[in-house]
Amino acid sequence: MLSVVCRSAATQLLLHRLAAGVGLRRLPTITVLTSTLASSGPKPPPRNTSSGYPQTNRRLPSSTEKFEQRIHYARDTLREALALLHDMKAADHGASVPAYNSAINACARAKQTKIALELMDEMSGAGLSPDVVTYNSAINACARAHKWQTAVQLLEMMISSGVKPDNITMNTTISACEKGEQWEKALELVDSMTGFGLKPDVITMSAAISACEKGGQWKKALELLESMPGLGLQPNVITINAAISAQENSRAPCTKLGT
Repeated sequence: MLSVVCRSAATQLLLHRLAAGVGLRRLPTITVLTSTLASSGPKPPPRNTSSGYPQTNRRLPSSTEKFEQRIHYARDTLREALALLHDMKAADHGASVPAYNSAINACARAKQTKIALELMDEMSGAGLSPDVVTYNSAINACARAHKWQTAVQLLEMMISSGVKPDNITMNTTISACEKGEQWEKALELVDSMTGFGLKPDVITMSAAISACEKGGQWKKALELLESMPGLGLQPNVITINAAISAQENSRAPCTKLGT
């Protein structure tokens, strides 16, 4: 496990304010999140004992752009993505933010949250600043691995670092809460979107309604569904089915949806 602590200037300021008793809640570092996940989740792919990364038979790219392309297109194969990233770091030009983003995205597809956080830690040690794509990919890894708390913590770290979330960030975090059956947190995140200048979309509402369904909150699910036209959103099949499922699972009397 890497030992470099990922702390941006914004995060350091936040921790300073905490120490001064301002009353803000202490946010975890990437290293702390990685340690928390060390004993859980699916096992990572085997690594070569000499380099720490898996060996594959491949022809090495000759430039930063070509490395980035190779890692991007290897995103469905975590072993290959990690090996290429390792080779890129060893090259004269070093690794780049897009290369790390593609590798973290590969971790998300493989549900390897711990490795995704380790790569974010590496970025800080290399003097690279995670961007919105970095955080979105790491949060997606958490959502896919049913690590809703880590997803929420990453969102909080993202905001404290001065990186503005987008709809993908919020939708993915809400989806993580939905998978974790955390309907209250999901609705809290939906309500917070306007503070970032964001507007809920159909994906947002579908995930929130599904979270309410899993939490047995059929009335909340129907309220969300009925609020969609006022937001300029047209419910789709997934949204309506989630609301119907919430009603059926609660054994509530039938209600005309969307009125």
